[in-house]
Amino acid sequence: MKHRRRTLTSILALAVLMALLPMAAASAQPFPVVSISEIQGDGLFSPLEGQIVTTSGVVTAVSANGRDMWIQDPVGDGDPATSDGIFVDDRDRLDPLPQVGDLVIITGDVEDLQFGNALPLTRLDDPDDFAPYEIVSSGNPLPQPVEIDDLPNQSIADAIDFWAALEGMRVAVANGRVVGPTSRFGEFALLTKEDAKPGSGYYPQTKQILLQGLGPNEVDYNPERVLVDDSTLDTPIATNPGDVVRSLVGVVDYTFGNYKIQPTEFDVKTHNVPKVPVSKRSGPNGNAVITSYNVENLFDLELNTPVVIDSFGQIGNDPGSSGWGGITANNTLERKDSVCTGDTDPFDSFDPNIEWNSLGNNNFAGLGTHSVTCGVTDGLIISEYVEGSSFNKALEVYNGTGAPVNLGAANVTVQIYFNGSTTVGRTIGLSGTIADGEVFVLANPSADSAILAVTDQTSSSVLWNGNDAITLNIGGKDDASSTPTPEALETQLTKLAASIVAELELPAIMVLQEVENTAIAQELGDRVNAAAGTAYTAVSFETSDGRGIEVAFLYDADRTTLVDVFQLSGPDVEAAFGPNSASPGREPLYGEFLVNGETVHIVGNHFKSKGGDDPIFGTASAAGLPFDRITEMQRKLQAQVVRDFVNTILDDDPDALVMVTGDLNDFQFAEPGEGPDDPLSILEGGPGEVPLTNLVFDVKDAQRFSFVFDGNSQVLDHMLVSPTLLDATLAVDFLHFNVSFEDGLGADPSTTIRASDHDPLEGRFDL
Repeated sequence: MKHRRRTLTSILALAVLMALLPMAAASAQPFPVVSISEIQGDGLFSPLEGQIVTTSGVVTAVSANGRDMWIQDPVGDGDPATSDGIFVDDRDRLDPLPQVGDLVIITGDVEDLQFGNALPLTRLDDPDDFAPYEIVSSGNPLPQPVEIDDLPNQSIADAIDFWAALEGMRVAVANGRVVGPTSRFGEFALLTKEDAKPGSGYYPQTKQILLQGLGPNEVDYNPERVLVDDSTLDTPIATNPGDVVRSLVGVVDYTFGNYKIQPTEFDVKTHNVPKVPVSKRSGPNGNAVITSYNVENLFDLELNTPVVIDSFGQIGNDPGSSGWGGITANNTLERKDSVCTGDTDPFDSFDPNIEWNSLGNNNFAGLGTHSVTCGVTDGLIISEYVEGSSFNKALEVYNGTGAPVNLGAANVTVQIYFNGSTTVGRTIGLSGTIADGEVFVLANPSADSAILAVTDQTSSSVLWNGNDAITLNIGGKDDASSTPTPEALETQLTKLAASIVAELELPAIMVLQEVENTAIAQELGDRVNAAAGTAYTAVSFETSDGRGIEVAFLYDADRTTLVDVFQLSGPDVEAAFGPNSASPGREPLYGEFLVNGETVHIVGNHFKSKGGDDPIFGTASAAGLPFDRITEMQRKLQAQVVRDFVNTILDDDPDALVMVTGDLNDFQFAEPGEGPDDPLSILEGGPGEVPLTNLVFDVKDAQRFSFVFDGNSQVLDHMLVSPTLLDATLAVDFLHFNVSFEDGLGADPSTTIRASDHDPLEGRFDL
């Protein structure tokens, strides 16, 4: 924590401030005059939070957009445990605009800006709403920056104390070593020369710092990392691990759960980007290569908007209770068995006599069953509509497509247009799987027991009358923010295809994550095929993910045969991945492959991300407690689902060749407070289960990473194998041509470097 003591120096500083205030303003001064160090106080929160105060300082930095600034007491209180600097919001509302070197007197609202369980940033807000404001003088020398040379390298609480005492102040780093490349947010990470030594996660071989387990439920999160941002720069500083920051001066800021330096002066020695291919391998090649590769948001150019696949009634038309011959209101209507095509134009005129049989009021006898006489339907259709008395409302959907349909993964919804409105009144998302030739019943939870006996899903939104239009829709994932420009997609496909040829060296099977659909995965495969003469074939299925990303297999049909493929389903899968789970996700993809005459079972995965967990530099860490990881429980559920499925294979054949791989979004060790059942331990198996071995432990320590987050190199991508497949394993490697390089290289189509934000994980086998 910060500790403050009033010194003679700080008293003199206040006296100077009072003397600088104009006489008239001083006589009418309604707000207390305080030093910056008094605003910052002796803890993480300001003791003056919520008060309006007047203070003074020299402008030390201005944000690149001109909106905000930092000021620092040129004298200070002489206490190294307190901060003499502060962030000032809304500089652009001041007139005249203060510039770096101006000594200002300013009045504003003291605010501790805090989001969730992040730490507060003490700032001076809304300075234009108060008086006085004055530029006393310009061209003043800036306070000497505090030299940063050695930071706490394990204790996060100590690191928070270190940075909190410098919040808003000028600091300097000399001869820092870049360990995390410049990200898409314009940030990079460095270590001081003193901290860039082996023994605390830093590896000279890769010039990166690795997040590591220290023992049971103990992790070194590397709090000695120094993040450098770009809020004070017109252009981010483009750096890669191994670059040297000869000198850096800036102000200490806190945003998005991290302390960081906003630079004002810098001198960086950069290195040339290496020639491609960059990937290096250890051990023999084998005769079968399987690679897991997160290809980072491979989306097509089409916006995934909902498509109406069937409708009942007519949008915009409410003929009254006697309309359509009176057969729709308060009745049960059953689709004729000759109808196998949905009505995709809900604005078209509606005549129920053409396609519907009226069964009268409160007739539920046929609900839950349906048959057709015309074979396979074009898609899902509404097969029965119930509008009985009171809450006796239900809708039946028939699947005659020839294959099971995962309603949540396909984003199937029912939309209701009340009383002739052309605006959607209610949208109900469906979840569950309809087998081919079966039906799915949606009903009001207060419906008659005869309805509920055959109901698959209830919703209190099921409240319509016989003249309300209803549509059955499919698709409509929220992919607008991920849909690329044609130029960006061309660059992405070019780089990914080149990386598969040159860096991955054409594996027999690839397990891809973050593809939008089979078509775009096949487009990638076709480009590789054209360049290398391979026969890559893609297969994937729609998932419950909100944006529509999914796991795909991309396999060379000349070297392997896909015997069977399906997406995991069932109640447990729904609970862990489905639309009603904590965060709708990507259901696992199972493939049975024949490779060199051997049957290999592969489960491809993309578990829930860590997005939403508390920051490392947060309130829990400040108190010396494990920070909250709210996403952890869902990954445990997901891991258990996969493990249970694997058990069905290994219980039948303990010698089966089984692989579980993909972006699991978790580490190879348990985190503080997690206990023994971390996701990877669940997958590895417990008592009585055939064990799976995580091959990442065969990768050399310095090379054991697949992702970089806030400067921490870490493993998120894994490959676990059954005992028989372990016996056939020759070597495993992370192919480091992506995450060790700055994000800007992703826009360069001439190089394989930074084709994605994950490094692929390659397993080589003798089958």
